[in-house]
Amino acid sequence: MTGYGEAKTLPQIYSGSLVGWKLTHGYVRADNGELRFRALNGRGITHAVEDKAYCAHFEHWREPSPYVHCLCGFNAWADVPTAMRAVDGVLKYYKERLDMYKGTPFAELPPAWVMQRVDLHGRVIEGTVEAGDVSSYGYRAEYQTVRDVFIPPDCDRCIKPADHLASVSIESFMVSLYNRDSVDHHRLRPLCDDHVDIAYRVFDLHELADRNNVGVHWGYPDPAPE
Repeated sequence: MTGYGEAKTLPQIYSGSLVGWKLTHGYVRADNGELRFRALNGRGITHAVEDKAYCAHFEHWREPSPYVHCLCGFNAWADVPTAMRAVDGVLKYYKERLDMYKGTPFAELPPAWVMQRVDLHGRVIEGTVEAGDVSSYGYRAEYQTVRDVFIPPDCDRCIKPADHLASVSIESFMVSLYNRDSVDHHRLRPLCDDHVDIAYRVFDLHELADRNNVGVHWGYPDPAPE
């Protein structure tokens, strides 16, 4: 295994042809309908469909994010099977804990997530900590463009087949690392017909896709996409 300080560096990618897969929280900005995303371990900042990474901890002045000797950058796994192993882990945890959440306020539901297919470009470094091994499972990139968003097919409330993409809460986040104005965001959750009545707002997948120039799909990607 390669250590943090010995992570191998890939050549710069200018074509945007390097593809990654990841899990994030999904949001829609309440003021303009823009899709936004937040890392599963994110801390109050969302990122856009097309965005540039900045190090929130050290703000490297010698080299841009991602930096070899740091953990910053847009993390993504290199293939669908690795990303699906993460999904399996989250689902296992969710199902084991489901009884614990029954009867709780909606804001205390288990975390919702979406899967993304992303293009990684600019400065790209091999290795992603989120996969549990910094040397072999993915990449950290300077620039990221979200190409497709995959919505989990199960209701976030009961794990029955979902029929609606909805928001049951509004959360506020800073516009960016350097713009600390707060903006309201709808947190995206899949819901079934039995639970759509709890929705604050229901979103149309085709409208979201057209507005943001991103593919939005029900279900997970095929393990071997073209």
